Amino acid sequence: MLPLKHKRLWLVLSVLLVAYVVYGSLAPDPPIEAPGNYDKLEHFFVYLLLAVWFTALFPRGRYWVVVVGLLVLAWRWKLLQQSMGLGRIGDPLT
Repeated sequence: MLPLKHKRLWLVLSVLLVAYVVYGSLAPDPPIEAPGNYDKLEHFFVYLLLAVWFTALFPRGRYWVVVVGLLVLAWRWKLLQQSMGLGRIGDPLT
């Protein structure tokens, strides 16, 4: 991994990216909605984007931090979606 020239900028962009994804996952009317029943495909690509983004920011030996962080984030989203009661479903199979 090369050292980042503008580390603060990358950190701010990373926080904004995660905030946007969290908002899109928890908003009653999501800003972008997958047509039909393709929401699992949408989830896959969002997590792929986050994985690629954060593995580019971490050294190879710390990739496990990215994996654990994304798993915890996904688990928390499902719990929050279930507890909000705003039309979102917290079931990981739906």
